[in-house]
Amino acid sequence: DIPYLVDACQTAGQLPLDVGRIGCDFLSATSRKYLRGPRGFGFLYVSPRIIPHLQPQWLDMHFATWTDSQHFDFIPQAKMFEQWEVSFANMMGLRAAVDYCNRLGADFIWERIDHLARYSRDRMKDLPFLTLHDHGSALGAIISFTSDRFDPKSLRDALIRHGINTSISPMASSYLDMHRKGLDMINRASVHYYNTEKEVDQFVNELVNLHA
Repeated sequence: DIPYLVDACQTAGQLPLDVGRIGCDFLSATSRKYLRGPRGFGFLYVSPRIIPHLQPQWLDMHFATWTDSQHFDFIPQAKMFEQWEVSFANMMGLRAAVDYCNRLGADFIWERIDHLARYSRDRMKDLPFLTLHDHGSALGAIISFTSDRFDPKSLRDALIRHGINTSISPMASSYLDMHRKGLDMINRASVHYYNTEKEVDQFVNELVNLHA
């Protein structure tokens, strides 16, 4: 069987995740993005069914014991992916972020994000100087776009000067997708549950002013 790994870097904290329904062997995510935890930390889920088939590539005293000159024993748990040295401050920060997310409720968070993302795209799609590059039946909170007048870096910097934080993504960040679309770099605007429709309107109005 082929191991099934899910990269939930952008989705953990954005929409509900159920590894049982997904049926994955691994699921990894970062702390700092939609969970809003500390940078430099994350988590990995490993399905119990895949663990007996795993042979760790690197050994660490956190999960392995050197028994003689030619052998070692290791704990057959997901712990084999952890290391001895760990940032407990970051671990506590991630725990706090997850607790906060759970108190709000993953369903509430996704409903709010989905509403704001749809609202943003509806406001942006009719701007003649912008092209939206998101495709699919279910779109998330990250809105990818380009301008016919500004290169992505210049547009990002102009928005920053007006108090609006967006980001850019080069081809290397998503090579297959961007190469297929003929893009070298894109702008990205992201919403979260704490944003408001008024802030989206301010962002869109600033885009209009910059392109006037």
